[in-house]
Amino acid sequence: MTNSPPGVNPAHYRPDIDGLRAVAVLAVLVFHFGGGLSGGFVGVDVFFVISGFLITGILAREVEQGTFSLRKFWTRRLRRIAPASLVVTVVTLLAGLFILMPHDLVPLAKATIAQQTMLTNVYEWRNTGYFDTHRPRPLLHMWSLAVEEQFYLFYPLLFVRLPMHRRGLVRAIVWGAMVVSLVLSVYATSYRAGMAGFFLLPFRAWELLLGGLVALEMPRRPLGATRANALSLLGLGLIVVPCISYSERMQFPGLAALPPCLGACFLIFAGTHDRTLVGQVLSSRVAVAIGLVSYSLYLWHWPLVVYASYGTWGKTPTSVTVMLYVASFALAWLSWRWIETPFRHGMRSIGFGEALRIVAAAAVVLIVASVAIQRGAGLPGRFPERAEVYFRPTENDRIDAQFQAMEAGRRPENLIRTFDGAAAVPGTVDCLVWGDSHAVAALGFLGERFADHGVRGAWACRNAHFPLLGTVRSGVLSARQPWLAWSEAIVARVRTERIGHVILIGDWPSVAQVTLDEGTFAAVEQEAGPMKLTRSLVHTCRALNNAGATVWLVEPQPYQPADPLRWLVWSAALGGPVPHGVDRAEYDRVQGPTLEAFAVAAGGGDVRITPARDVWFNAAGKSVIGDDSHAYFTDGQHVSPEGMRRVYRGPFEAMVRAIAAELGRGDAGADPPPGNGDGTP
Repeated sequence: MTNSPPGVNPAHYRPDIDGLRAVAVLAVLVFHFGGGLSGGFVGVDVFFVISGFLITGILAREVEQGTFSLRKFWTRRLRRIAPASLVVTVVTLLAGLFILMPHDLVPLAKATIAQQTMLTNVYEWRNTGYFDTHRPRPLLHMWSLAVEEQFYLFYPLLFVRLPMHRRGLVRAIVWGAMVVSLVLSVYATSYRAGMAGFFLLPFRAWELLLGGLVALEMPRRPLGATRANALSLLGLGLIVVPCISYSERMQFPGLAALPPCLGACFLIFAGTHDRTLVGQVLSSRVAVAIGLVSYSLYLWHWPLVVYASYGTWGKTPTSVTVMLYVASFALAWLSWRWIETPFRHGMRSIGFGEALRIVAAAAVVLIVASVAIQRGAGLPGRFPERAEVYFRPTENDRIDAQFQAMEAGRRPENLIRTFDGAAAVPGTVDCLVWGDSHAVAALGFLGERFADHGVRGAWACRNAHFPLLGTVRSGVLSARQPWLAWSEAIVARVRTERIGHVILIGDWPSVAQVTLDEGTFAAVEQEAGPMKLTRSLVHTCRALNNAGATVWLVEPQPYQPADPLRWLVWSAALGGPVPHGVDRAEYDRVQGPTLEAFAVAAGGGDVRITPARDVWFNAAGKSVIGDDSHAYFTDGQHVSPEGMRRVYRGPFEAMVRAIAAELGRGDAGADPPPGNGDGTP
């Protein structure tokens, strides 16, 4: 039998639970390292159940023995959680000072403040989604820690007010709270609250409470070997199957989180009195060893993943992934041996007040440092002057920021707006720019072109909203009808206001993962992959043509596998030449389906394609990502204000001039050359 860890009462130690921790943390690691478990994120849900079970067991036992104290409970939680998480946060922030670009360091500073105030889950909810990793978020994984910390603040109060001689009432309250939280989770995940259902305690508490109910409802008599083995095998299957079959595109958590949570409950329940076959595997030395360091392993692995990805152009090489595994386990063992164990079991004389003061002092230092980073705009002075020039804002950046702010502050009555931000007056718009965040990035430059050629322009843009009818991003069931209605309203305005020209700009490759509305497309048209874009684009273009508009499509920019800015900065800091991005072969692989869809759309209606792909490539077939002082992308996909003016200038100028000529306005002379791909204005 496996010995209990130092400082743990052998009578209450369950080695199989440490083994279950190992299963949970390995699922998360394999998911984050890209090892094939598309649903490995359910390991976090297993952790929640384990935590709820253990904490409830401790609380119930101490209340029954008359030894329970809120101060002692919170002191133990501080000693258990704070030291390792504090060290990881400090190291992550220090590493960010050497690795991250200023615009990436500022969010890390904000996340550090959130982590120190137990609000990481709230911060991540307000800023982005869990699976949205186009920006580095080294402390993202701390959201689950914040959920547990918030739970530990409130849950023990139940046991203070309701002594265990009223055990039935305690169980009833926990059951009721669990059901309410589960219902809220299902509702939030499926309909209304978006990522709130993923990150926030009210929608996640049911998972911890479910583990608590296992502790409260534990049978006094053994289940028997046969039933215990069957239950444990079922429990293992309920965890393994979601790890393999789930994906980040599904609605989660909600009811989808129930199988892995029940699986954890069954394994814990089955292993309480009877030694099962699964329990023996979970109690093995290797499983227990991983389980003991699982907390530190979880803390350290994600910053390593983020920083390794940040320094990699494209997919992380297998050799780097292997090193990440080795580094994660090494740091986890060192953290468990020299941070977790001493603070948890070797400093029992530290009381609640002293522990709180130590943690608060460390938090204040981190918060002050983080505020300084924010006020210093990410400290661009960390880089040599040759590299720092990339961070100096230009007038074009200021103009772009204005449009970004207008998009963020949109109101229903401003469905279509002019380029000064005012609601468009019916009958005064010649050309409409319709699109998502890619279109927003083009508004500053297009507004200038429209003004120069006498075209009365307007725009209807929303981040993450495709300029397509009947098409919404997968995983946004709650916003499905508003998204569909938004697109339909725009086409209706084009028809009623007789807008003669519409420019469509969007994240076309992502349409391969969309959901097509059954009310718009027949079931036989629910094609997979790139065909979705063709169906949706052709349908939208025909609807706009029928509304009286000519549709303009601009050949898209090459998508880069990472934010090009960091490569420009690092190369400049090291005295190297201006680097280049992906080649034409990669462009054809990613954007080929887009160009094919454009050709089909243009083949049967009044649809014009603006040639633009060639301006992004030099004579060697490599894409331009910047020059010696400007980056042409704001991330791996979106063109920057300078990129619009220095690379897209020729194609956009030609398109607007052609529109002006058809309207009988501006200079209808010869179009300028589309550019030669060297990034010169």
